[in-house]
Amino acid sequence: MGLITKKVESHFLRKTMNLSIYCADGYEKTALPVLYFLHGRTGDERLLQQLGMDKIADALIEAGEIKPLRIVCPNIDNSRGINSSDDYEAVVGKYGTVHKGRYEDYLVQEIIPYVDRVFPTIRDRCGRFIGGVSSGGYAALSIGLRHPELFSKIGGHMPAVDLSFDAEDECYFADQAMWLKYDPITIAETLARTDIKVFLDDGKDDEGQFYRACEKLFLILKQKGVDVQNHLFEGHHNKEYITSHLKTYLHFYGGDSETMIKTERLRLYPASREQMEAMIASEQDEELKKAYTEMLDGCLRHPDQWDWYAIWMIEKTDGTHIRSEERRVGKEC
Repeated sequence: MGLITKKVESHFLRKTMNLSIYCADGYEKTALPVLYFLHGRTGDERLLQQLGMDKIADALIEAGEIKPLRIVCPNIDNSRGINSSDDYEAVVGKYGTVHKGRYEDYLVQEIIPYVDRVFPTIRDRCGRFIGGVSSGGYAALSIGLRHPELFSKIGGHMPAVDLSFDAEDECYFADQAMWLKYDPITIAETLARTDIKVFLDDGKDDEGQFYRACEKLFLILKQKGVDVQNHLFEGHHNKEYITSHLKTYLHFYGGDSETMIKTERLRLYPASREQMEAMIASEQDEELKKAYTEMLDGCLRHPDQWDWYAIWMIEKTDGTHIRSEERRVGKEC
């Protein structure tokens, strides 16, 4: 399949929007995790091609360094991915053209359902990630932290997150209250759900000095018990910085589960909620159906012990599913 472009008629924005979708050849019919990767303020859905992200993902998948995944880059204009206005409007201002509208709703309520409907995907949070670069990194952190029920991994790469509301923000936000509503740091301070993984990074010579906000966000999330990492790499706020770290990003999003068992030919890993629900729905043996249901119930009641309660999936290293193995449901501790 490689890299393709699709068009979506957005009800919220009342216009046609493009999105670029990557999938490694041979996995077109396989249900895969999805990474939503958002471009910066001057970019569009062509980001994946411009970065060569599809080629790098191909190489890492072929080498067995990451699991196969789909990567989706929707065009979000110069919007910061927020709901800034009920109606779409392109506003020419002091810092260039800004696009206002219901961009968060467009991504969450239109793009994600479209991708899940048209392509085989893992349709729960364990198989859905969001990341982005520059203002797309801001959008990924803002949307991801506002919707942890949708995403299990969130990445902000040289994310354009400010420490205070300033003049340049006024073209996106009506006032400081709106700015605070979408500010990743403010959202993190009241974050209730912490079963997410977050990756932050910036160049030490970033002209916007966004590494300051990354450090503050990192400390807040760390204090809350979130699995978060923050990196200060060499580099400036530019394309070269991003391309030099794409492999690192893809290892974060597509890396194997810490509990995955690998042999020369096979991979074994705990099933997701959606995978277990599908197995329950299709199982004809009533005793097995009951056992699977008990295992899923154990996972949901004890998410920190998911690997113990879950059904384990077995697949070939090329991603071909073979079978599943049920474990004895453990007694409650």
